[in-house]
Amino acid sequence: METYWTDIGFLAGLFFLSGMAGLRWDAANLADRRMDREAAWAKGMGWLNVAIGAALFAGQWAYRRWFWP
Repeated sequence: METYWTDIGFLAGLFFLSGMAGLRWDAANLADRRMDREAAWAKGMGWLNVAIGAALFAGQWAYRRWFWP
């Protein structure tokens, strides 16, 4: 069971970092090229990745705080 929660922490980090990278480079690059629709999608997907990463991290923390022996 411990390996599973370690993997969740790794996935949370990946989601969070990929979301931040998408917001920082992808969305900014598309906005500079005046590709507004694509930039909006890139921002949306970036924030979705950040939110999923934060939710996974919070879920892992809550599980370890209240349910882990």
